[in-house]
Amino acid sequence: MGDRPNQKTASRKRQHIVPKFYLDRFSDGSGYVAAYDKIIGRRYERISTRNVAVEGDFYTLEDAGSEDMYFYEEALGLLETASSAAIREVVRHRTVDFGDHDSRLAVRTTLSLFVRFQILRSHRYRDHIDHAANEYIRHQGIDDLINLGPPPWLKDGRRYYDALHSYLSGEERLVADRDTMLSVLFSVGEQLTSRLMTDFRWILVNNRYSSNITTDCPIGCLSKDDREGDLWQLGVDNIANVWFPLDPTYALLLTKARIAQTGYLVGDPKKLERWNDILRRGAHRWVIWKGGSAANQLELGRASLQ
Repeated sequence: MGDRPNQKTASRKRQHIVPKFYLDRFSDGSGYVAAYDKIIGRRYERISTRNVAVEGDFYTLEDAGSEDMYFYEEALGLLETASSAAIREVVRHRTVDFGDHDSRLAVRTTLSLFVRFQILRSHRYRDHIDHAANEYIRHQGIDDLINLGPPPWLKDGRRYYDALHSYLSGEERLVADRDTMLSVLFSVGEQLTSRLMTDFRWILVNNRYSSNITTDCPIGCLSKDDREGDLWQLGVDNIANVWFPLDPTYALLLTKARIAQTGYLVGDPKKLERWNDILRRGAHRWVIWKGGSAANQLELGRASLQ
């Protein structure tokens, strides 16, 4: 028998901040990973990817109609399906640059979108936008927001319409149609996607002597002067290196550095440890690695994660 309606609804309410297909790439082959929960200070030697980086109604539009309230989850699902195939092929070919020109362009486009949305769908970005929206309302007032429309940076926030809804009530509440919301969602961060595709060298790094970790915010950034930080702290123009682990062995390094290597190189364990540290510090709650891997030997105590 199929799921009952209330079972389907309960399932849709549990939403992964990081896609389950991505977490499964760090699993032991049976859907389990090792993880550390920074909020409660608990380490899990083995936990199902169904229960890591998942929250209730994280993307649900509470004020939308029943047909539209899960549209963010559905839209991101389309991107996740394409990204899963792209990552799988990159690892299989040991390079981003496989196939003809159209294939290479499609892979870079898909993975640029994936990187962009892993940044924008995170708790850290959500907190940033919520704080900025609160400050804007406090200084400008709700009337300006209604009469003049939102400033560009607020349009680029996660769920611009949610931010707007939270300050409106009754008949003044603005309800956007599905097509408009979908357009806003996929226009977020277009500058970042364009820069990743045109300004960076894409290198697949094989960390054969150590092991990648990942987190609930699995994108690491370094500025031109080697400062680490979030995208909105460093600014798109200042980012010089982007780190995106694909599984315990392989990671993508997007860099502006003029280096002699081709699109594939064997990783330096010391550099990998720095990237692992950057990801650990940037995690909102979850630090994740493959159980029994070299990452298991890393110090994952509270002090190193904060």
